[in-house]
Amino acid sequence: MSKRRTKLYVVLPAQGLTSEALTIKALSQSHEVLRLKDIVGDFRSASGKNRIWSSGEDVSLPFMKDSMEDDYELGEVIDSFLDDGPKLVKLSAEGERILRAGAFRLVPITKYQLQVASAPVILFSSPETGSAVAGYNDFLRTHFSEPLSSASSPKGEGVTVAVVDSGVDGNHSRLAGRVTGGRCTVQGENPLDWGACSTDKGAHGTHVAGIICAGGDPSSGPVGVAPGAKVRSYRVFPKDMSDGASNYSIIQAIRAAVEDGCDIINLSLGGRAAKDDGVRDAVNYAWVNGSVCIAAAGNDKRRPVSYPAAHHNCIAVSAIGRVGTFPPGSTGQTFVSSPFASSDQNIFLASFSNIGPQIDLTGPGVWIVSTLPNGEIGAMSGTSMASPAVAGFAAVVLSRNLNILNAKRDEQRSHAILQSVLSRSTQVGLGSFDYEGYGLPRV
Repeated sequence: MSKRRTKLYVVLPAQGLTSEALTIKALSQSHEVLRLKDIVGDFRSASGKNRIWSSGEDVSLPFMKDSMEDDYELGEVIDSFLDDGPKLVKLSAEGERILRAGAFRLVPITKYQLQVASAPVILFSSPETGSAVAGYNDFLRTHFSEPLSSASSPKGEGVTVAVVDSGVDGNHSRLAGRVTGGRCTVQGENPLDWGACSTDKGAHGTHVAGIICAGGDPSSGPVGVAPGAKVRSYRVFPKDMSDGASNYSIIQAIRAAVEDGCDIINLSLGGRAAKDDGVRDAVNYAWVNGSVCIAAAGNDKRRPVSYPAAHHNCIAVSAIGRVGTFPPGSTGQTFVSSPFASSDQNIFLASFSNIGPQIDLTGPGVWIVSTLPNGEIGAMSGTSMASPAVAGFAAVVLSRNLNILNAKRDEQRSHAILQSVLSRSTQVGLGSFDYEGYGLPRV
């Protein structure tokens, strides 16, 4: 049987989104896209699973043109994120002949994981009955008290928060009317299937969404920090949660969120070895278009802040807890650790939380009760929970400043959103900026 001939594409360099991102996108479009020539630089990392190839030599387009006849066409541009950005080109036969002579290396596909420290603990089946959550919300009531009260001031109205995660169950009664749609950016899956994944891990996105905007009576169930806000779901994890989220999926989700008009983008995911130029550029793309990314710092027990939280222009959030807001003997108890806050000896830096100079803010992340798929309510812990608490706070602040909310969507708008949040934050006294950044946002 003859060997099937692979297609060869070239990524032309330019300002804007990196060529690596286009390389990943090319793979997602066709299983026949196996070999690519990246004339920008050398990718030294390798992955045996992902058979995308990149040249190790630095070849410039002018050099290639010098090797061709004057009337030679390199190929046809088949994809580009930006008019002045990198181009994905389908090569002509002569272009393939020239470029196949290079030495090739593998280009890695980076995987990101959910930043949750414990599996969900289901508290009760009906979100509208019982008092099992009467004490869970004490921490949020203490530090985000106004959104949980009956005050008439805005609580996120007019603001949309993107949840880039495992999908959201928009049918939950406490999320009713608050989930306005979304997209799925997982390769090979239905782009309209943005709902929650069917596994325990798949409950993550619904829990995150509830922290942001769940509504209802706070005496009988969880209420989000910004119950007046809307969320959009961008599912980047496979439906069966069998693998992590690829950098390609996350890049596409962030860009889609910007295109859909989201003001804030929550990223409760990451990885210590997941530094990726494509995701970095997507975060920057959001920033210069007036959308602010907020991300979980990671749950690797005091290790450096994970990516994408560690990227510039991304707000990195560590996790704190408070003794007395979770039942004795619960998983929350296992995360109690020093240092304790000088302002309140019951507040502690969660044992799982990553730390580092990139930390901007901290938020409640231990035994946080929120919505789960199929109408359930449950508690989870992780920097994944702290990040949406800050995202919800940002939504509240933005809804109360119409000058910023209605401003041109550019870098100045993003900077104004960030400064509005930082100026309303107070350090709890954990002893180091690396632990809490500018501190805990307070309404």
